[in-house]
Amino acid sequence: MTNGIQQFIEERFNSVNNFTIPEQEYTYWTGMDNVNCPIQFRYRPSVGLEYRTLSDNAWILDQTYLTIRDYRCTIENIADGLRDVFKKHNLYNNVTIYFNGKAYIGDGGVEEVHEYVDPTDYVPSPNVHTITVTYEGHASLAINYGLLNPDTGERDCSLLIDLGSHLKSFGYYLSMVDHYYFVIHSFEDGECLEEVDA
Repeated sequence: MTNGIQQFIEERFNSVNNFTIPEQEYTYWTGMDNVNCPIQFRYRPSVGLEYRTLSDNAWILDQTYLTIRDYRCTIENIADGLRDVFKKHNLYNNVTIYFNGKAYIGDGGVEEVHEYVDPTDYVPSPNVHTITVTYEGHASLAINYGLLNPDTGERDCSLLIDLGSHLKSFGYYLSMVDHYYFVIHSFEDGECLEEVDA
């Protein structure tokens, strides 16, 4: 649990240091906020993430972390569903789904989960706040040219339709970045609403 909290704190603050205090029931962090004001954090399993600045006497429960935790859970549910769509179409080989600092990797019918993965190490323009999906082989052909129907020899967009339907149920949409990867965005971001509605 503290690894996820550490990542959350490091995304919001500078110069974060971690201290585990064995005789206490919490892990303790120090850092600097966006105006270089020192700030302290502690995580207690029975309470949650709390913070205070040097001028605060009392610890304050971080409601943002509670929201972020729910958000990260939603992103993981979306990633699980994307994986299931690729599996449904037998296209989960050579597919990697990056989310929440980790990755689902489908390779040769074996699924792996890797922790502490940064998609910026693998693609030039990932969406590190939501999900980035890379793909090769048959999955790439199905996404870029359509899924091949072996009976008719024709291609259809059923994979993209299924991926889009899954994302839409969470309020997200798929954005193709290059021929080998896509990212997802929230409809609330407003980045491509005109294009999606057209």
